[in-house]
Amino acid sequence: MTALECDASGFLRLCDVSRLTERELPLAMRRIGSRARDVAQSMAPVRTSRLRTSIASQTGRDGSTNVEYGPYVEYGTGRRGSDMYVANDGSAHTTEGLVFRNDWQGMGPEPYIRPALYDQKALYMAVISDAVKRSIRQGGGSA
Repeated sequence: MTALECDASGFLRLCDVSRLTERELPLAMRRIGSRARDVAQSMAPVRTSRLRTSIASQTGRDGSTNVEYGPYVEYGTGRRGSDMYVANDGSAHTTEGLVFRNDWQGMGPEPYIRPALYDQKALYMAVISDAVKRSIRQGGGSA
């Protein structure tokens, strides 16, 4: 049988890391949100600047736009619409609950929100990893 020894100082360091992580992770999420917003804005089709400038990020929510036609641009319409997005890494992402009219040719999708989320996944994971490592270092550990 192996005994686990833990003195009070080790427990307190763990508490410090937890407290620091609670501070670092929201900052990391804001950085990710800003990056996703910037990527989505750069990818938004430009017919007018209204769609591009309407893209925002909020803590606790996916990227979004308040322009009423934004979802039609993202997913397309009619028979040409699609609820599937295939990221650069080959992973497929489907949005549930979308209905497309089959009696109308429609327009194809021009994704800009989904690529900003899915194609940047490795960068976002690195931002979170760095935040956790920073918390560990500040709490007296090594990462």
